[in-house]
Amino acid sequence: TLGKLARAGVNNVRILPVDGSQGLAQLLDDESVTELWTFFADPWHKTRHHKRRLVNPDFADVAAAKLTPKGLWRLATDWEDYALWQREILDGHPRFINVHDGWAPRLKARPVTKYEARGLAQGRTIHDLTYERLP
Repeated sequence: TLGKLARAGVNNVRILPVDGSQGLAQLLDDESVTELWTFFADPWHKTRHHKRRLVNPDFADVAAAKLTPKGLWRLATDWEDYALWQREILDGHPRFINVHDGWAPRLKARPVTKYEARGLAQGRTIHDLTYERLP
């Protein structure tokens, strides 16, 4: 990442080795994020590990606080159970509305990650979601 940034002459990016949920909560001001991208977060398959999933009610509260009104949270996963989990959490959240009333089309700007490529190679469907933060 650092090499790509240097080759592109980009110098306004900072990389921090922190947990993403803690970084979002502590490093960014409220209502300062216009888009939050959560692509291919670990699905933590086993039921006993679901508490470790990034998309959960507490993280949704943090995301709602950091997003600007009408800010977008874009998500993607190749695991259907995690996609349904994300929809359940965010559909039930009072500060988010699903922009597409279902699955979103693939965001053209979303890079193809190794996790997406692996999921596609294994025949899994990619599920995209887009939620807007309500005022």
